[in-house]
Amino acid sequence: MSNKTKKRITAKSSAATPLPDDLAALFAETRQASPKELAALAKAANVLHADPAFQADISKGLIVEDILRAMEEQGLNRNTLAAKLGKSRQYIGKILDEEQPANFTIDTLAELSTALGIKLHVRMLPENERMIFVRGLTVTTKIEPTIDFPKSETKHAAIFDDRFEASNITPFTSTAHAPARLSS
Repeated sequence: MSNKTKKRITAKSSAATPLPDDLAALFAETRQASPKELAALAKAANVLHADPAFQADISKGLIVEDILRAMEEQGLNRNTLAAKLGKSRQYIGKILDEEQPANFTIDTLAELSTALGIKLHVRMLPENERMIFVRGLTVTTKIEPTIDFPKSETKHAAIFDDRFEASNITPFTSTAHAPARLSS
């Protein structure tokens, strides 16, 4: 590895956790993608994101991760969850199959979330909105491109928290990234 490459890797990783030597060596040997290759990757990503089957697979995988995380936090195994639901262990195994997860219904998700004592959020958002989850708090942001900030900028946000009534929520408009506020 050249000194120039070592300096570049060290400079990039000095603020964060240093890279293991084998990973640093791999990055040093890997060439950067050309603009043409990056454009082709972006196009392929757009095709994938427009594919309902891909979206379903991603969503199912995230749901399985959430269920497994809740089970681990509560010290539950598949047998215990099956007993709580009044279902067989095989049924739970089918739901939690990370390679080919089941085709969940909203009813199934509601049963699982209730049995695990966790909240179920199912939302469909416009393409320019994103939902951010922080334990106990959900923030929905609308992303609007601007001239000053070419990538995107948060313009509107709404906060949803079960401890507050919807009337207490004040969406805001800002040209800066201001924190969302609850009305008093």
